[in-house]
Amino acid sequence: MVNAETTEIGCAYKVCGGNRMQVYCIYNEIGYMTGMTLYETGPACNTGKDCKHKGSSCDDGLCIKPKEVPDDGKSDECPADSGLTDRIRNKILDVHNELRSLTARGKATDALGGFAPTAAAMKKLKYDCSLEKLASAHAKTCKWGHSAANTRPGIGENIYATTNSKADKLKEAESVCNTLICEARSRGPLHRPSNVVHLLILKSFQAPRSWFSELAKFGVGQDNVFSMKLLNRPGKVVGHYTQVLL
Repeated sequence: MVNAETTEIGCAYKVCGGNRMQVYCIYNEIGYMTGMTLYETGPACNTGKDCKHKGSSCDDGLCIKPKEVPDDGKSDECPADSGLTDRIRNKILDVHNELRSLTARGKATDALGGFAPTAAAMKKLKYDCSLEKLASAHAKTCKWGHSAANTRPGIGENIYATTNSKADKLKEAESVCNTLICEARSRGPLHRPSNVVHLLILKSFQAPRSWFSELAKFGVGQDNVFSMKLLNRPGKVVGHYTQVLL
């Protein structure tokens, strides 16, 4: 009932055997996956601007998310062999920029106290089909783990996996950045700043919010400096969060 990503419900009842009534309610999101974050803690919304989804309104502390337009399956922006559609590409891009903006404006909660420092010149991402091609090549190997660094010199990546291979890819593209904690660990140095998406697409796209949630769960601190000490904290992975921002 409290899964923050749930937006729709449908219920029914049936009187069975004359002395028992059974009630069933179905929700459009699963709310009992191990390790999932049920909702982000903090003040409830007062206006739609307090909600994380663009175009939302607020009603009695609850965010009303605009209804998603079904994916039309078109893939005109990049070759279609990666399995992505233009809607999914744009959703991935929008969520990354939304989360980067949250940090840049000093509104991203840090588990070590306060909020992440504001950014003076964080770049807005654009989508790059050549990076998608690299991501697709590694995803198709179905090998869990980062791709070899020599196959992507100067390029960072994030990875994510889910056991739900039939998940709605458009929904996954939005929520992967937040709802589940990535168990994979980033390896190697962080790379040069860029204004293109460094994203490894696996079978599912429920990643960017998951990666970003590492800040609120584990923290980076006000020094805002990535170090091996920060990277190697047992059970406190933040490399996915920092890659989203770099």
